[in-house]
Amino acid sequence: MLPADRPISCKSSESSCAMPLPQSFLSSCSSLTSAWELTTGSHVLIFILRSYDKLFLNSSNDFEGDVFWISDRWVWKLHTLRAIYFWVLSKKKRANLRSHEIRVAVAGAGSALSGMVQAISLYKKGDGRGLLHPVLGEYSPSDVEIVAVFDVDKRKVGKTLKQALFVEQSALPKYTEVEFDTKVLPGVLKDERLQGRLEVETSDEQTVTQEIERSGAQILLNLINGGMYASSEAYARCALKAGVAFVNATPTPIATSLELEALFSSNKLPLLGDDLLSQIGGTILHTFLLWFLNSRGVWVKQTYQLDVGGGLENLLTVEDDELKLTKRTIKSSTVSSVLPYQANIATGTTEYVDFMGNSRESHFEIVGSYTLGAPLEIELTLRTQDGANAAGPLLDAIRAAKVALDRGIGGALEEVNPYLFKLVRSKVDPISAEKNFIKFFERRKEIGLE
Repeated sequence: MLPADRPISCKSSESSCAMPLPQSFLSSCSSLTSAWELTTGSHVLIFILRSYDKLFLNSSNDFEGDVFWISDRWVWKLHTLRAIYFWVLSKKKRANLRSHEIRVAVAGAGSALSGMVQAISLYKKGDGRGLLHPVLGEYSPSDVEIVAVFDVDKRKVGKTLKQALFVEQSALPKYTEVEFDTKVLPGVLKDERLQGRLEVETSDEQTVTQEIERSGAQILLNLINGGMYASSEAYARCALKAGVAFVNATPTPIATSLELEALFSSNKLPLLGDDLLSQIGGTILHTFLLWFLNSRGVWVKQTYQLDVGGGLENLLTVEDDELKLTKRTIKSSTVSSVLPYQANIATGTTEYVDFMGNSRESHFEIVGSYTLGAPLEIELTLRTQDGANAAGPLLDAIRAAKVALDRGIGGALEEVNPYLFKLVRSKVDPISAEKNFIKFFERRKEIGLE
């Protein structure tokens, strides 16, 4: 550090230029963090790069006190050093941005993915309305990058994501332009349920695994149609082989499979699932209604929920008795978990209506009694869009998976899954599920990772 009262000058055989260094500039060295030292003989000049703009580019500076002169050669060197400094700084910032990315590969380029990427695009434009958690940990929706996409629908394969998401008649409407240009690649198909429904183009597990590795993905998000059990399990194996976390939005038991969960746990890979719980879908609304009524002393005798909608997912559900029963069992179990007693509960998709597209209509009836045995009846209709309903929970699941990766946690995330999914190992009421979910991210701060 230079003493404040020491005269400083640069002597050279070259003629001096009219480029003053004020004493105030030299004395500011102690308050700044970045310095360059240049040595000529026994003389040392300390150039503080963060003061460069103030000294040379701000013509309004009124230099006071002693004035010192430096040669043209040193002015040129200062310009060069400033350029190098800011080049290194920009490289560091780009590296920090890259390390903050959440790199996601996706299986299934349908309405759920459309809702998620449109939500990301809107968030980047400053519109975060409707998102429950704009920031989780240090991650926001804008940190999510879609680096690989797989699908078996030949109409989508080979197209960019912004094109593929809107080829179906039942596609989620376009609320904003999609920014992702990722090309859709052929996916894995191990089931026969799509035969006759659409023309397919497929790949094998090894190729998909290699593409996941090549993309640098950290998480594989499974959004294929429900009832594609073998295909979902194949994608889970791809995630294991590629060494990435797995988020299963389908009813196929992956996170609730003892065998698969053990494999993800032993490989320190986070596992989230199963069967995504919509942001404001029929199941979560029905669950909260029953929880609220029970908290107010209402005795629920019976209740039902009937869902009607369009899209391939609803069509496959209505036509497959096994899948319909599976979904009905999962939904009824979720809804009934908030009541401390048995009630007659029936839920599930009952009809497919082609022209409804991505829309869904849910009808509810609740019958019960309260003080004095007085009767109570509630009838309710909810109209939503499937793709939009998936966006928020998917972004939450992705960020939870990334935080788990950061912390080296493998296996099913028991604190997170009951909040985001319907098919889980242990049911908890929705209020406790939300508290546990938030605690998962807060504990990250406690262990000093933020």
